[in-house]
Amino acid sequence: MNSADSQPPPATQRKTYVLSAVLTALSWLPLPALHALGRLTGRLFWYLPTRERDITRTNLALCFPEQSDRERERLGLNSLEHTGRALWEIAAMWRWPQARLQKLIVREVNREIFDEALALNRGVILASPHIGAWELITTHIGCRHPMINMYRPSRSRAMDPIVCQARSRFGSQNAPATPRGVRMVLKALHEKKVVGILPDQEPDREGGVFAPFFGQPACTMTLLCKLAARARAPVVFCVMKRLKSGYEMHYLKSPPTLCDSDPQTAATALNAMVEACVRCGPEQYLWSYKRFSLLPEGGKRRYRPRRR
Repeated sequence: MNSADSQPPPATQRKTYVLSAVLTALSWLPLPALHALGRLTGRLFWYLPTRERDITRTNLALCFPEQSDRERERLGLNSLEHTGRALWEIAAMWRWPQARLQKLIVREVNREIFDEALALNRGVILASPHIGAWELITTHIGCRHPMINMYRPSRSRAMDPIVCQARSRFGSQNAPATPRGVRMVLKALHEKKVVGILPDQEPDREGGVFAPFFGQPACTMTLLCKLAARARAPVVFCVMKRLKSGYEMHYLKSPPTLCDSDPQTAATALNAMVEACVRCGPEQYLWSYKRFSLLPEGGKRRYRPRRR
């Protein structure tokens, strides 16, 4: 295959150019303006009959059965408002210069956990669930330490090059969630680099086992635990929490059972850590993601709208 064959079609290239131009234009707005637009977007998600509202309600009912309907409705609205903020602040995260982004981080909580992991000199796996401003983590860590991030290629061919360029513009590398990407990550860990992974994405059945997540069976990736065990690399969980003014990064230490030889035990530990991250800011978690799509008995959950 020659290089021309690997190029996207002209229509896709034009769409990439337009999307990139829109992001650049939006990046001229101050962060409070982007967040205001995001809050409005989130409220539209909630008050209109959208799939985001449907999925959020289903997930919250599964994960917080002890809460009243009113409490879950309040949490659901807040969550979609933060999802809207995450969508609009992407313009800043992907376009603002490094120094301007670093100024947004007002403090780091338990930073010593990450420093101690680095001191082991075996590389570090940095696991950041879909909470708050997870895109800012690559900027914050990647500009100080050699870093490679695993990612699932976007469904949009037009968007994929924008995402990859944005996440690598300060020196970080990207590794696709493929066998080649796994080899890249193992090599990076042997070279004592930091590896970023989103630990709460639902894998296919072959790439995961079912383990409890907020008391519900969830198909959970085994890759992260296998990488940590094989490379003997410490795993640090982190959350970039959105504040009224700026962001606050939290670090959490993982238990030894995360590298257990039993996949079920390791996956249970992994989900327990993701839960701990979510509790740093439940309203900032991406509850509109179909986290419980696959069912243990072999079927798939249907996220249906709830009738009022």
